[in-house]
Amino acid sequence: MRTDEALRQLRRQGGRVTPQRRALVELLASATRPLTAPELHARLIQQFPEVAQDTVYRILESLVAIDAVEVFHDPSQGADRYEWSDRPHHHCVCLGCGSVVCLPECPVDAAAESMQLPAGFQVVRHEYQVFGYCDGCRSNRSAKPPARRRKGKRGQLAASQTDGKGVEDQE
Repeated sequence: MRTDEALRQLRRQGGRVTPQRRALVELLASATRPLTAPELHARLIQQFPEVAQDTVYRILESLVAIDAVEVFHDPSQGADRYEWSDRPHHHCVCLGCGSVVCLPECPVDAAAESMQLPAGFQVVRHEYQVFGYCDGCRSNRSAKPPARRRKGKRGQLAASQTDGKGVEDQE
């Protein structure tokens, strides 16, 4: 979607096109990678020091609602990422460094005909993400001993990199 079209749609839905909203639209449309709301807020306050992070979230929600922006969860950062939507697409997300690569095709579209959905179910949209490790992170992981998982005092799992055997605390 073009930025002017997105701003028109926001205006039609009763939203004002404030300088902050216009700047956030331009930031997203020109971004070279998907960004988190805190990253967008940090960039936006350079122009508008008074803008609140809540305002950024509200603008993002309105842009997602009109399909101008896609949102997906990135477990490597524990945050949602936002990306200007020129077309619906999916991502490979590195759990090590958080890099994101857009997939050129949708494997779900190809498999949709063979899916056994409930009778009368109408698909409106779907999400598909692939999580793993990029070449750089795979290389770094193979050079280190594997992290072991052990139970802490309260039965919680804790990671340790000592011997890779995975033992429980004896305390």
